[in-house]
Amino acid sequence: MKEKLFVDFNGTLFDTEAFKKEMYAIFIKAGFDIDEIKATYNAECLDYKYSPIGQMKRLEKIHTLDKEAANRRFEKLYLNCQDYLYDDSIDFLKSVDRDKYELDLFTLGDTKFQSIKVENSKIGPYFDNVIYTEIQKWEYLDNLVGQKEKFITIDDRGDALAEIQKKFNRSLVIQITRPIKDKDDPFIKQTSNFAGINVKNLKQARQYL
Repeated sequence: MKEKLFVDFNGTLFDTEAFKKEMYAIFIKAGFDIDEIKATYNAECLDYKYSPIGQMKRLEKIHTLDKEAANRRFEKLYLNCQDYLYDDSIDFLKSVDRDKYELDLFTLGDTKFQSIKVENSKIGPYFDNVIYTEIQKWEYLDNLVGQKEKFITIDDRGDALAEIQKKFNRSLVIQITRPIKDKDDPFIKQTSNFAGINVKNLKQARQYL
């Protein structure tokens, strides 16, 4: 039986910070200043289900905007999602021993927004399963693994990994800490408290497989 290998999307395979800068640029073109954009982004992230549509609704409470123009710009941005994959992402996915591992993409967030990014990143064919969740991963894992099952999770969120390891003590959890993280995410500080395996890139992560 293959061992499950769960790989996160945002901040692990996909450069969320670089993508966010382009989203900010769209809102700046819509007439908002950076403080308004950061504040609404932060608020939209609080339930872990950020979406540009949700942020747009928050911004509309400040002043009106041309939603059709903003949506057109977002559609154009989505077409370039492949450009926001980290340089080592595809090489890593290709290198996974598929005879040994079931490779599953496992991402938390607004399902519609996450699926748009994943599908436009063109990485689906590298995975056995693409799993979207709007509840915390350590809770959703009850649907995917047995209590005593061995599996591996690679993620940038140290707080989530700590909860997974606590709940599934036979699991191997690996935190990836990219050089530039999403500093406007209100939960990003939680990633620094993880005391387990920490790697800087996916090449280092591959050493533990």
